Amino acid sequence: MLARFHGSRPLAADAARGAAARRMPNAIGSPGPARRLRRMIPSSWLDEVDVAVVSHNGRQTLPRVLDCLRDAGVPSDRITLYDIASTDDTRPWMASAWPQATVVALLTNDGPNPARNRALADARRPYLLLVDSDGFLHAGAPQALWAVAREDAG
Repeated sequence: MLARFHGSRPLAADAARGAAARRMPNAIGSPGPARRLRRMIPSSWLDEVDVAVVSHNGRQTLPRVLDCLRDAGVPSDRITLYDIASTDDTRPWMASAWPQATVVALLTNDGPNPARNRALADARRPYLLLVDSDGFLHAGAPQALWAVAREDAG
């Protein structure tokens, strides 16, 4: 989910399916939406996007989503993990494997929504990319979602 903020109120811009799919490249070399998408994505997309990963006992699934984020060009110091009272070694593993990432430890397991709400409250940039620890992102997905959200916003 990618959310856009207006003042202190988030505006949903969940473009993961419909709008993003319409703007993704068709065939290799085909003109149209793919070319337009490349023009829309400046190199500063990260200046407007915070990245939050929500996890509970995600030690086994975190490497995949974190690698996806790294492959998408997200620096590790821009990632915040919201750990929901994990009982596995998620937090120690994050400290050793991803020391530049921020870890916010939630002490009670009230499900993922309190962690998502905390991520929304903590966001400092206009957009927030929320990913669960068992999620998967294709290369270019964060940039494509950002471009669609900016276009939809106006």
